[in-house]
Amino acid sequence: MDPYSVHPYHFPGGPEWPGGSGDSIAGLRQRIRAANGGKDKPIILSELGWPTDTGHGTTERQQADNLIRLHATGLANGVTRIYWYDLVDDGGDPAEKEHNFGMLRQPVTASSENPVSVTANAPKPAAVAQAVVARLLGGRTYAGDDGLAAPAHSVRFTGGGTTRVVWATTARDLTVSATGPVTLVDSWGRRSVRQPTDGRFTLAAGPSPVFVEGPVTEVAAATP
Repeated sequence: MDPYSVHPYHFPGGPEWPGGSGDSIAGLRQRIRAANGGKDKPIILSELGWPTDTGHGTTERQQADNLIRLHATGLANGVTRIYWYDLVDDGGDPAEKEHNFGMLRQPVTASSENPVSVTANAPKPAAVAQAVVARLLGGRTYAGDDGLAAPAHSVRFTGGGTTRVVWATTARDLTVSATGPVTLVDSWGRRSVRQPTDGRFTLAAGPSPVFVEGPVTEVAAATP
């Protein structure tokens, strides 16, 4: 065969599992090499997503966070393509899982169950996050990680400079060492600049990823 296609739905859990062993993308790659003389085959995540229905505990913000973390983790584990499911919600029932995978909401009429009226396809935060990922990681190459212990993650991409995607599934303070000003970009595309003091600053990492650009030399766990 040419590529290996998988639909790795994992909701309501997060997208960090591809880097683990066993039933994971890394484990799949090991099995492909074992059966193919040590050679890789392209791995495509051809359908996956997180529904924002009221029964599965994934908020619209968490959906957006998972989208960014999925791309960083998937690309770090050799995934060649990622197809998000789906673009537009399949219906307007807030409690129906299959109606709420989209990055855009369907037009809906206000009701007692859904008090917000939407007159046209309306973007969820995930639609913005997808645009931010495309702008900041498009054309870049995975270049390793910073060796942080879970729950913290820092994944590097190069190409016209280095961009890191940094997050922690449980809030953690990280120390960023740098030789000059560092630009932080959040999932909404908003930019801020941090000026290191004595060559470092503290970054409060959480489930919402931050893109880190600039002359960073190290990202490490903060010391007490």
